[in-house]
Amino acid sequence: VAGMTVAMPFDAKAMQRVHQLSRGVPRRINLLCDRALLGAYSSGTGQVDRAIVDKAAVEVFGRSDGGAPAVGLAGRRRAIGSWVALAAAGAAALALLISLLGRSDAPPLAAASAPRVAAASAPTSGAASASRTVAAATSAPSFLTAADLQADFDGLPHDERGAWRELATAWTLGLDDGGDPCAAAQRRQVQCFRTANSTLALIRQLDRPGILTLRDSKDRPVYALLTGLTDDAATLRFGSASRTVSLLSLATLWRGEFATFWRAPPEYAGKLVDAGSGASAGWVSAQLAKLHHEPPVTTDVAWKAQVSAFQLSQGLKPDGLAGPTTFMQLNRALGVDEPRLRAATAR
Repeated sequence: VAGMTVAMPFDAKAMQRVHQLSRGVPRRINLLCDRALLGAYSSGTGQVDRAIVDKAAVEVFGRSDGGAPAVGLAGRRRAIGSWVALAAAGAAALALLISLLGRSDAPPLAAASAPRVAAASAPTSGAASASRTVAAATSAPSFLTAADLQADFDGLPHDERGAWRELATAWTLGLDDGGDPCAAAQRRQVQCFRTANSTLALIRQLDRPGILTLRDSKDRPVYALLTGLTDDAATLRFGSASRTVSLLSLATLWRGEFATFWRAPPEYAGKLVDAGSGASAGWVSAQLAKLHHEPPVTTDVAWKAQVSAFQLSQGLKPDGLAGPTTFMQLNRALGVDEPRLRAATAR
């Protein structure tokens, strides 16, 4: 109905699993499939398999088998109430331990996540309960939800130039407070790259910090610095604060707008480079020859074939034209000094 012309994104095992978890209830099917599609999108794949469906079931239903929790609502409220104080005590003990160890960069524990963390075990004494809560909190990562992040949007930066200057610190560019940050970077042979339709798969390939444009409920842009990325979470920085959000939650706030810096080669004029681009084409040929331990190519056909082969090996579109993403991957292959993404850590 929506006009899909490609293959069904759910494979046979995934559809069987959806039927099993939803028990055929249309509302549950819709909720589960919607979250599963978000999961596939956030991992950069066009196919939903059983593993993605199972993970989505935990997000939507709270259980991987799709069932409702065995404890009734009143029982859950009583249990949560008794665990909140316990978890808060454990979090305070952990904070004290962190301060004694000098771990100023350790992740703070959000009070909202305390009941879920504490419920991992059932201690029998005050001392045992505090120690077990600390252990559970340090071993189980707590990711912010999209709602948590969006609740703070009013206090987050809405200035794109400010986001560029913040990103510039990772590149030790020292851009001036005034003027266009990209123009200032260009004078240092560093280019700005922007795209409105990036994917997490491409960002993983480029492996560099960048600016994500998030959108609030009123479609207003908020700029976050992406500093870390794992299989299931991203670390974002807003000014001095770092937040870790699950990729599923990030996908509800981010539409593919991504920006970053990259070091340009000499004579680069800001345009796509082809075999007839003079000095820039010669530089590309020389660097690819260095990588392959071969002499530089001498014909236009060979140049395009060489560039296409490199692009294909890097997961890029093999069009034989050297643009920003090709140069970024070439820099990475050559070992050019550029910042890299870190593994995301829960905060």
